Amino acid sequence: MESKKLRLLNSLSFGTLVATIFLSIFFFVPYVTVSLDVSKGFLLSLGVTISIFFWLMARLVDGKFTIPKDRIILFAFFIPCVFFIASFFSSSLYLSFFGRGFEVGTFGMMLVFFLVFFLSSIYFQTDKRMHTVYTALYSGAAVLMLFELGHIFINMNSIFPGMLAGVPFNNLLGTWNNFALFIGGMILLALTTLDFTQVKKAKNVFLSMFILIGLFFLTLVNSSFVWLLVGIFALIIFVYKLSQHREGAGTLRSIPIATFIVVLCSLLFLIGSDSFGGVVAQYFGVSNAEIYPSFSGTINVALHALKHNPVFGTGPNTFLLDWSMWHPTSILATQFWNSDFNSSFGLIPTFLVTTGIMGFMVWMLFLVVYILRGIQSMRVALSNTLASYYILSSLFVSLYFWVAVIFSTPNTICIMVAFVMSGVFLGALVHTKAIQVYDNSFLKDPRMSFFSILALVVLMITAIATCYVYTEKFAAYVYFSNSSPKDSTLASLRDSEISLIKASTLDKNDVYYRALSQVYLAQIQTIVSDKTISPDTMKATVQQLLTNLENTGQQAVAQNPKYYMNWINLGDVYSSLVNLGVTGSYDNSASAYNKAFALTPHNPSILLSLAQLEINHKSNDKAREYINQALAMKPNYTDAIFTLAQIEASEGNLKNAITQAEHAAQVAPGDETVFFRLGMLRYNNTDYSGAVSAFETAVRINPNYYNARYFLALSYQKVGRSDDAKTQLNFLGTIFPDNQDIKNALNGNTTPAVTPAKATDKTKKLPLPEKKS
Repeated sequence: MESKKLRLLNSLSFGTLVATIFLSIFFFVPYVTVSLDVSKGFLLSLGVTISIFFWLMARLVDGKFTIPKDRIILFAFFIPCVFFIASFFSSSLYLSFFGRGFEVGTFGMMLVFFLVFFLSSIYFQTDKRMHTVYTALYSGAAVLMLFELGHIFINMNSIFPGMLAGVPFNNLLGTWNNFALFIGGMILLALTTLDFTQVKKAKNVFLSMFILIGLFFLTLVNSSFVWLLVGIFALIIFVYKLSQHREGAGTLRSIPIATFIVVLCSLLFLIGSDSFGGVVAQYFGVSNAEIYPSFSGTINVALHALKHNPVFGTGPNTFLLDWSMWHPTSILATQFWNSDFNSSFGLIPTFLVTTGIMGFMVWMLFLVVYILRGIQSMRVALSNTLASYYILSSLFVSLYFWVAVIFSTPNTICIMVAFVMSGVFLGALVHTKAIQVYDNSFLKDPRMSFFSILALVVLMITAIATCYVYTEKFAAYVYFSNSSPKDSTLASLRDSEISLIKASTLDKNDVYYRALSQVYLAQIQTIVSDKTISPDTMKATVQQLLTNLENTGQQAVAQNPKYYMNWINLGDVYSSLVNLGVTGSYDNSASAYNKAFALTPHNPSILLSLAQLEINHKSNDKAREYINQALAMKPNYTDAIFTLAQIEASEGNLKNAITQAEHAAQVAPGDETVFFRLGMLRYNNTDYSGAVSAFETAVRINPNYYNARYFLALSYQKVGRSDDAKTQLNFLGTIFPDNQDIKNALNGNTTPAVTPAKATDKTKKLPLPEKKS
C-alpha cells in the first residue's frame, strides 16, 4: 500500500510528464522572437527534468526500483552514454553538451529523450494511464490544428499583432514538414483507435473529424515523404485489420473504411502531388521548401569525419562545422553554395558524422531490437483486448516516427512522440505480462542502501542544477531575441548592448559574442560620425569601445574555435579598424580571415573578404589576386565581379568597371541587384539610356525594388522621358509620402543620393528603405 507521500510524489512526476507532453505540442512564447525549437526544447527539458526529480524522490521514500525488465531500455540508455563520451572528442564541449539553444543533436537533448522514454515505460502501464497520455496527444494535436485553422481563415496576426513573433512558419509546431509529419502520426493513432477499439458515437465523430482535418493539413503541406509514410503505415493497419478473424468465427471483420480512405488519399497525392496538393498550398500561401544536403554530399562529409575520428566522430551537434570543412565543391554551382547546414538529409546519418561508428551502432542496435520486440509482440496483440490496442497503436505510431528519424530531420516534438510511444509500447507489454519488471528493494542491504541513497541524492541535486542551467540558457536566449536595435541611434545601440551582455553573462554563447561585437562596431561608427561630441570624449569612448570590440570578437572564437563564422567576425572586427589607423589591425584581420578559410576551404566569400581588406589597405593588385582566386572557385560569383568593378571605378577606369558589371549580368540574369548596380555604373558614366535599360530590367525582375524605381525615374528624366519619370515617382510617393529625395526629384532636383564613385559599394546608404521581395 502506497503512503500518501509516495502517492503524491508519483502523482507529481506523472502529472508533470503528461502536462509537458501536452503543452510542448503547441507551446510558444508570445510577442517575443524566441524560436519554436528553443521554446519547445526548453519546456520539454525542464518538464522532464522536474518529472525525473519527483520520481527520484519517490524512490527515496519507497526504497525500491520497479522498471520494465527489457534490454530495449538498456540499449536506449547507451545512446546518451555514447553522446556523452563523444562530446569529449568535440572541438567545442559547450556546443556538444547543451548547444546554443536546445538542439536535437546534443548530449543534453539525447538524455532528455531517454528520460522521456524511461518515464513513459514506467508510468504508462495501465489502461487508465495509457488512455491519459493518448488524450494528451489528441488534445495537443487538436489545439494545434484548431489554432492553425483559425490562423489560415482569420489571420491571428491581424487580431493579435506581434503575438506570433517567434513563429516564422505561422504554425505552432515548427516547419511545415514537421507539422505534416506530426499530424500524419496523429492520423495513424486515430485510425488504430477506430479500427481496434469499440468507440462510442461521440468519440467516433471526433476521431473522424480529426482525421478529416488532418488530411486537409497533409494536403496543405503536400509533403511527398509524409504522404508516403502515412500511406505505407495506413496500408499496414488496413491489412492487419483484415487479417484478424472474429473470435470463434471464420469471417473477416468489417472493412476499415477510414483507413482505406487514407490509403487512397495518400496514393492519389503521391501520384498527382503537383496537380492537387500544389494548388491547395498555393491558394493558402504555404511553402514547405526545406533544403538539406544530398545523400552524396552527406556521404562525402561522413567519410572525411570518420577519417578524423572513426569511433566517436567529430562530436555531437557539430555537423555544421563538418559541412563547412568538407562539403563537396559541386555545391558552389548552386544557389546554396554559402548555406550552412546543421544536419544532413536524416538524423541517423547526421549522427554517423557527429558521433562516429559508435553513435551509429547504438542507434541501429536500439532500433533493430525495438523492431524485433515489435514483431514478437504481434502474438500478444492477437487477443482482442484493450491492452492489445495499446500495443498495436503505440508500435505503429512509434515506428512511423522512427522511420522519419532515419530518412528525415524531425524536430524536438516529433522525436519526443517517438520516444513516448515507444515507452507506451513497453508499458503495454508489461500490462499484458509479456515482459517482466525488475523490482528490487535497496533497503534490505545496509551497504546497498547507503550507495543507493547517495546516488539518488546526487541525481536529485544534478536534476535541480540542470533545471537551473536550462532556465539560464532560455533566459539568455530571450535577452538575445530582444537585442535587435530599433534604429542606428546610440541610445538604441546601448540598449542592445545591455541585452547582449545579460545574455552572454547567463550563457557563454559565441552567437551572443558575435552580435555584441557588431553592436560595439556600430557604436564606434555612430560616435565617429557625430560632430557634436568633443574630441576628448570621443577619443576616450572610442578607445573603450575598441577594447570591448576586440574582446568580444576573441571571446566568440574562444567559445567555438572551429566555427569559421567566429573567425570571419574577428576578421571583420579588425578590418573595420584599418581605416581608423589602429596598429596591427591589418595583420590581425588577415590572420583571422586565413584561419576562417582553413576551416572552410571551399568558400570564396572569405577570399572576397581578404580582397576587401586589401582595398582598405590600398593594395589593389593584391585584392585582384584574391578576387581572381574567388572567381576561379566560383565563376558566377557576382559580388566578386562587382568588387573588381569597384576597384576599376576607384582607379578611374569606369569603362572597365561597366564591362565587369555587364559580365555579372550575363552570369546572373535573374538577379535584380546585379542590374541595379550595373544601372548605377552606367548612370555615373552618363550613359543614361544604358542606365534606363538596366534599371528597367531590375524592376521587371522585382517590381518591389524601390531604389531601382527611384533611379529609373532619375534616368528617365535624363533622357527626356518626363512622363515616365513622373509615373515612377508618383508611385513611390504613395509608398513613401514623407521621403524628401522623392519630393526633390519631382521638383526637378535630379542629384542622386548615392555618391557616384561608390555606386558599387553595397554598404552605401540608399535613398529609400530596402523593401525588395
